[in-house]
Amino acid sequence: MYSSLLAIVGGLSTLTAALPSSAPQEPCAQLSHTFKEWKSAYLKNPMSVDHYLPGDLVHECLQTIPFDSKRAIEFLAEARKYLQFQSTTEILKNPPSGYLMPAVDLFGGLDFIEQQAANNKYASQTDFDVAIHNLLSSAHDGHLSIQGMCSQLLFNYQITMPVVSVSSDGLQLPQIYAANDLPLLRNGSHQVSPVVKVDGEDAETFFKSQSMKAGNQDPDALYNSVFHTFARGGIGSSTAAGTWTVSTVWPGQSNYTFEFGNGTTRQAQTVAVPKSKSFDYGSGKEIFKDLCIPKKASSSSAIASSSATPASSSSALLSATPTPTPSSGVSGMPAPTTLPKAVVREPNNFVSGYFLNEKDTQDVAVLLIPTFAVKTPYLESFVNSTAKFLKEAAAAGKKKLVIDVTGNGGGLVELGQILFKFLFPNAPIQNAGRFRFHEAINLMGKTYGYLDYNDGPEDLMEIRILNGFARTAAVTPDQKRGFKTVSDLYGPHEIMGQNVSSLFSNNLTLTSETPGLAQDYDITAPLFKPENILLVTDGYCASTCTIFSENLKDQGVKSLVFGGRPQDGPMQAIGGVKGSQAAEQQTFDLFVSEAQGLQAASVENGEPLLTPEEMKRFNETVPGLKDLALPGKFNVNLKNQYASEDSIVPLQFVYEAADCRLFYTAENILRPGTSWAKAARTFWGNGKCVAGSSDKATPSGKPSSSATASATPSSTA
Repeated sequence: MYSSLLAIVGGLSTLTAALPSSAPQEPCAQLSHTFKEWKSAYLKNPMSVDHYLPGDLVHECLQTIPFDSKRAIEFLAEARKYLQFQSTTEILKNPPSGYLMPAVDLFGGLDFIEQQAANNKYASQTDFDVAIHNLLSSAHDGHLSIQGMCSQLLFNYQITMPVVSVSSDGLQLPQIYAANDLPLLRNGSHQVSPVVKVDGEDAETFFKSQSMKAGNQDPDALYNSVFHTFARGGIGSSTAAGTWTVSTVWPGQSNYTFEFGNGTTRQAQTVAVPKSKSFDYGSGKEIFKDLCIPKKASSSSAIASSSATPASSSSALLSATPTPTPSSGVSGMPAPTTLPKAVVREPNNFVSGYFLNEKDTQDVAVLLIPTFAVKTPYLESFVNSTAKFLKEAAAAGKKKLVIDVTGNGGGLVELGQILFKFLFPNAPIQNAGRFRFHEAINLMGKTYGYLDYNDGPEDLMEIRILNGFARTAAVTPDQKRGFKTVSDLYGPHEIMGQNVSSLFSNNLTLTSETPGLAQDYDITAPLFKPENILLVTDGYCASTCTIFSENLKDQGVKSLVFGGRPQDGPMQAIGGVKGSQAAEQQTFDLFVSEAQGLQAASVENGEPLLTPEEMKRFNETVPGLKDLALPGKFNVNLKNQYASEDSIVPLQFVYEAADCRLFYTAENILRPGTSWAKAARTFWGNGKCVAGSSDKATPSGKPSSSATASATPSSTA
């Protein structure tokens, strides 16, 4: 991709070369012409920062992609089959008090989109794609999404005015500034003025509204996600630029007017960055023909081939989130320039460790974990680097440990569990969950129920692939009892208005495939006391990060969170998705393939697991057996996570305030390492927390009724 965050921060202009009078006037033909000129300019000067495509022209072109009502309706029929696996659908319609996001009816939303499609109310394929995108985003669940819709394959949009939220001292309410004013602001320049209005609207109100487009379930985490931060940029995180700056969806307009406190104004443009190296379409019809009609590939054959994928596929199923891993070679990546020199650094920056050296923080070590989304070749490196640093920190006499999970969107569940075991080797791992019960999953479960790990390595491999959805791989949360029958595990039990499974955890002995736990690294006792461990986040801790954080909280570890809306009071440390298992396309393919294979084998043996009528319903209700009429890959939250003391309300809907809150200063944003010393001094020294945010005696302290009221979704608009 031809893009550069630094280019945006530094300022840029779009390519606006005048078209000759003979140039085509159809938007996509114009875009093709402009793209060729843009690419030529880029190739002549690859370091150039001023060649981007006009965002409005890209938008106009994509708006000409024709809409096919018949294909859309067929696509929605299959979409429902994936959405039935989303673990929160009924609760989202009627969420409990304390949940700060609006209610949403996902199936009702699909019904409305289908009605609009049937009546040809969508002017373009792009409008239909955006409707699907917006519906799923409204659930504020980072595991629920669709990737690869055809109108979103070609370009990203970027806005040329990244912004930051900055407090003068970490306690005073922050103000909004242009990101490229940060160095001056840090140096105390009086020439810097905050943004007070955007297009005539109060800036705070504008960006609170913008934040609601993102996937976090907490309004403060959503507000943080709008802004640019170097703290999330260490591994090339797509969240570093801020959701305001980068989007796959047209933001709504091509220009914005920013008004500053000193009366000056600046213009920001919406520009487009291509996702490929060519664009040679003369019309929207050509785009539809090439990208919106899926290439013929039998779903059944794809499913069959996926069943042959062994251990590497099971790792994907252990992922709590489909967060992508940054691409990197064996040689690794350079260390982030915004961070101090690490004592131990995993070569790809998946984990790194630091010692604080100032007089009042010399006993503090810092473990930075920006992701758990680590692919197989790097698992051992991640685990080894983590263990090495923790042991070196203890040997160096460090008594306190700051664990920074800023921007950690999750990844492989077992990495979070291994890290927890490094810290508390003798403590049990808590990961209790339930999945939504429905006809399709029940039929699949009936086939899985007869797998027995005692029957040999082949069954054991299949059990690992299916994870806790195979009866023999599921146990009670205390890991002491299995489930005797499929209905014993699958239920259903009606809780909070929806049918769900029994509360269960994965059998860690059976499903573990990553390198060993703490005892394998000679960590047999805690290296740090719980009261000497502090979890630091920016609210964007999600998925596996949630599982890890909840286990730390169960051991008495406290948390400190940075940022949030410009108001006093509490903020959640975990503002991302709190579901404990995501399912992406590959997951469904493997699950369905396993069920098909087991049923076929049982029929061959003369003891079919499903009756003919059940098999008919299986073929009608499970996803992936028909080709999608339009491109797209669904991700859903497959399993809810629960707190150790509450088996009723999923954590996704539970407000859990951090023990302390601070706002970011300019120095914290430019040099993220400075936030570690600030957090350590605040928590273990004499520092203060933001007013109304600290209650160190109650780690999960829920905000008072007045604080909760001030945090309602309406206050974010």
